[in-house]
Amino acid sequence: MTSKLLLVLALPCVGVFAPVASAQTPAQLVELSRRASDLSAVGSYQLQGTVVLNPGSSKAVSGPITIRRDKDHYYSDLQLPGYRETRWIKEQLLYVARTQAIPVPNLLVVRQLDHLWRADVIPADIKSFKQSSEKDHGKLLDCFESNQADWRKKFCFDSVTSVLVKANGLEFHDIEFSDFSTLEQKYFPRRIVVREQDRAVLEIRGITITKANFTADEFDPPKGANGFAICDELTPARKIKDANPEIPFDELRRIRSTVVYLYGLIATDGSVRNISIEYSPGNAFTESARNAFQQWRYKPATCGDRAVPTEIEAHILYYVR
Repeated sequence: MTSKLLLVLALPCVGVFAPVASAQTPAQLVELSRRASDLSAVGSYQLQGTVVLNPGSSKAVSGPITIRRDKDHYYSDLQLPGYRETRWIKEQLLYVARTQAIPVPNLLVVRQLDHLWRADVIPADIKSFKQSSEKDHGKLLDCFESNQADWRKKFCFDSVTSVLVKANGLEFHDIEFSDFSTLEQKYFPRRIVVREQDRAVLEIRGITITKANFTADEFDPPKGANGFAICDELTPARKIKDANPEIPFDELRRIRSTVVYLYGLIATDGSVRNISIEYSPGNAFTESARNAFQQWRYKPATCGDRAVPTEIEAHILYYVR
């Protein structure tokens, strides 16, 4: 789950909106997409691919990712230069092991990688979204969108296959799914691009998914590891109280713009805890962002009728004209 505070920021418009009399309502489009791409129907499977941070730039780094699922058991392993993150879900508990305490920015999307195109995280208020249609590389897309105060959300589906191909504003990123393949008639993309303010910040390439058989011990977390409650059908947390940071104007005038990446946990009481700074240009911005972040409050994520803690990555952008 991702949250973001934008300061003096002009948001880009994506695509061309045009009213359309679609045969499908937004809720129907989401349901069709889930049916077309729900890999749980194929049983146990393994996903492999290559994760690229900052693709196309001089700061690009890449490494392999492996995901295994067997009913409610989950294992993922991501390896990047200087960083490794392994995650296990067993008996509704999530365990995480990292080679460094502070995660790498923009990886929160990867942590739900094999569910991204299933449209599970599309907001519940889609009935109020406006419908539209557009063409992309010769394909007709059925879309719906909402212009909210904090971020514009738009979701587009292939009108033939019903798969989700664009998710603008999803987890405060714009995500594109392409080069689809199938496993037992269930669709999955072989390429995913994640953009932030029209800049590609993450790409997952060469995705393959195959059926597999696993032994029970392949999902065992390390001995002594601490887990926290989680579930597959999670209702995401929702922000109910915001707080703007105090801006360090002297420092900001020198660099004109910057972003601070933060990471934490939304506790079951809705507070933000275990805060760490993934990236900051200096101490003044670190303290400014941390102080604002710890004042945010959420309606916590729920698993059924039970509140559960969830991870959150926040991006606070500082900008002056």
